[in-house]
Amino acid sequence: MTPWAGVGSSIYEEIEFWAGDITYQVYAATDRIAADSLSRRGGVTVFNGDQTLAQLECDAGSVTQGDLYPLYEAKERAGQCYTRESFSWGPC
Repeated sequence: MTPWAGVGSSIYEEIEFWAGDITYQVYAATDRIAADSLSRRGGVTVFNGDQTLAQLECDAGSVTQGDLYPLYEAKERAGQCYTRESFSWGPC
């Protein structure tokens, strides 16, 4: 889980899942400066190592929730802390 860095024009978070050599990278983003303050998007990118196998975008208007923060909180409750300097999770 990579939390939003706190900067930029969009609130962007992603989660990765692994199945063998395949990585599924799921993201959610909310545009912070759009005229429509609820401009959300999301998608999934599938990798095999460094090779992109698929890049799928959610249909416009279909992303109704763009907040992955509950997962961040769950990781902290499990004793993990995110270090923004190294962009990694480790023990608290």
